[in-house]
Amino acid sequence: MNTRSSKNEAVKEAVFYLLGILLIGGFVVLYFPRFFAIEMLPPAIRYLFYQVGVNWSIAVNAGIFILFLLFLPYRTKVEWRSKSAFAAFILALMAEMFGIPLLLYFLSPIMRVSYYDKRPGGWLNNPLIFGWNGAVIGVWLTLIGMILVIIGWHQIHGAGGLVNTGIYKYIRHPQYTGFFFVITGWLLHWETTLTLVMYPILLVMYYLLARWEDAELLREFGGEYEAYRRKTPMFFPALR
Repeated sequence: MNTRSSKNEAVKEAVFYLLGILLIGGFVVLYFPRFFAIEMLPPAIRYLFYQVGVNWSIAVNAGIFILFLLFLPYRTKVEWRSKSAFAAFILALMAEMFGIPLLLYFLSPIMRVSYYDKRPGGWLNNPLIFGWNGAVIGVWLTLIGMILVIIGWHQIHGAGGLVNTGIYKYIRHPQYTGFFFVITGWLLHWETTLTLVMYPILLVMYYLLARWEDAELLREFGGEYEAYRRKTPMFFPALR
């Protein structure tokens, strides 16, 4: 029975690990030119938007990151509300990015915005607040965040005790750090009305969730976790 269970866990881990790599690969394929500061609509996005349709553009882009919820975050079991908040952020971002860009309407009285920019998909070639440099920095941050999530998840999946080696030797919550990078990257890449509102809310929510996990792990592992917590930063490695 134990052997069968361990085999099932091994298969499950392999499937999820492969899925994570495929999702990262899908993101790179979709936004490949952005990594090299090319000021153009990526060909894969152009094809989806103009040849397949707006709804499919939203579904493919949102699907990559909503499926990534399978890896978020977590040392301990997390309630559905935190995952729903992340999914809502992604859906709001994609719906406005490929649909009607509300922020362009709000900003049009104080800046020059053409009629065509305010049509569905008008956002795609117009990163506003942070410009093209923000778009480039954004895709790199998103990619780094996804990789951090995968690394952190891989280390704790199936672990029997306190994990304090590898990336966990330097930070206590690498998946949350990865999550912060993902949403910050998207905010730099395409800042939309709803995501500008939701971004600080999500940061606070996941910070509080990390604090809750600390308390849960302290109850579970006692002095061992207290010693680990004292010497290991929460989200970012110490400079010293």
